[in-house]
Amino acid sequence: MPNLPEILSYLIPRIHHLGQYAIDQQSQITGDLKHDGSLVTKVDKHIEKELTEFILKKYPTSTFINEEGTTNPNNSENSELTWIIDPIDGTRNYVHQFPIFCI
Repeated sequence: MPNLPEILSYLIPRIHHLGQYAIDQQSQITGDLKHDGSLVTKVDKHIEKELTEFILKKYPTSTFINEEGTTNPNNSENSELTWIIDPIDGTRNYVHQFPIFCI
């Protein structure tokens, strides 16, 4: 059984780092439309890829449901952990320089 405090202590510093990256990039960002009409940015794709790779270093059998399509290297129903990653929740706010978004 996964240890939630251990998982959080591993992830939170990295998420803070990626959040600062998103803030630093925000003034330069434009969005692209996805097939469903929602927005995606290069920052969304970067954060999703980085976070997926970071999680796999410590939890290599994890599976992922990634909003922006980062490849799921483990697609097993027997994984102990499944992660749902929305790299920037609030991309429309993010693109329009409105500082209400999260990872």
